[in-house]
Formats: sequence, C-alpha cells, structure tokens
Amino acid sequence: MQAQIDIATLKAVNLAASNEETRYYLKGVFVQVRAHTVTYVATDGHRLLHAKQDSSEENTLCGDWIIPRDWIKAQKPGKYETCASMTVNADNTLLQFTGTITGMTAHVDGKFPDYARVIPVECSGELAQYDGMQLGVFEKFAKLMSISAPTLHHNGAGPGVLAFGAQGIVGVVMPVRHRDAQYASVLELLTPAELSEVNAAMSLEKAA
Repeated sequence: MQAQIDIATLKAVNLAASNEETRYYLKGVFVQVRAHTVTYVATDGHRLLHAKQDSSEENTLCGDWIIPRDWIKAQKPGKYETCASMTVNADNTLLQFTGTITGMTAHVDGKFPDYARVIPVECSGELAQYDGMQLGVFEKFAKLMSISAPTLHHNGAGPGVLAFGAQGIVGVVMPVRHRDAQYASVLELLTPAELSEVNAAMSLEKAA
C-alpha cells in the first residue's frame, strides 16, 4: 500500500510549523491521506497553512501522520517531479519515501489539533492589526507554490483568513493583541495539561 505525497507542497506548508519543543505535536506537517485526496496542515498556534490536493492516482495507503519539521526542511525534491510514494513499515512507526526523494523518518507520535475549528467560515471585515513577520510567511508560501499572493480578510479579534485564489489552499493568522488576549486566541490549540500551565502562569503575572 502506498500514498502519493507532494514533497514541494509538504515543504511549503512546513513554513507554518512550530519549532517549540514543548509543543512537539506541532513540530511538523499533519498529513491526512484519503483515497483521492491528500491534505497538508501546519500551525504554530498563531498562523496556520492548509492545502488540500487531489491525488493523480488512488492512494491505497490512507491515514493520518505528522511528518517532522526538521526532516521536511532537509528534503530536496526534483525541479519537475515533486511527488514521492510513501509507505509505512509493519508496525506503523517509520514512513518510507521513494521517487523525487528517497529516505525514511519516524512520524511524530502525538495528536494534532482539530484544525478545522480554527478556520473561520466567514469574516466580519472588522479591521485588525497583524504581525508583518507572520504575514511574510504566507507570501513566501505563495512563491513556493507558484500561486497568487494572498488576500487578507480581516476578522476583528478573531483569526484573519488569507485567500490564495487556489482551491483547497487557505491561511489563518491571529491578530496582534495585548498579551492576555493573545493567550486566549490559541487556547483551543492547547492540550489540557498545557492549558493548566498557561492559566497558572497568567495568575502569577496578575498577582505580581
């Protein structure tokens, strides 16, 4: 059984992955393989990139995996052929790739957040302020994917949406706000243990 993975898309979406060791399950690209589509998602809690693509042939290997950020960065796909066939070993611990790249990696053993809850269905249009460095990530993504530069849809205190004019591709970015509100903006991406740590830290800051 195998799945067709577009390594160029994998590397582009990887721009949004976290580099924090404490949130290891965000240190990579979540790949969701279905029979006729592959979805790539990465987030660090402040920005998110999502790309869903049709497969050129049926995927006989279906499932969900988090492919490590650092491994992805090291890969160099061919200029004209960017797809690789992905298989897994017998105990589902190693992902093996052949095609435009050849190699293997262990996938991240963790649960990726429910990203669909983070992507707004509609935006209010209320103006907000955004971090220029965060927006630069989406510009770079568009260049890597050879698609139009994104259009930012403001959403007030909620997450803004970046539209790239390409089906299945969307970005999400949190607005710049004061520190307590910024904490609140990413709570839905935290595990219960992390949420407890954040609440405790905020209580200590307010008491100081």
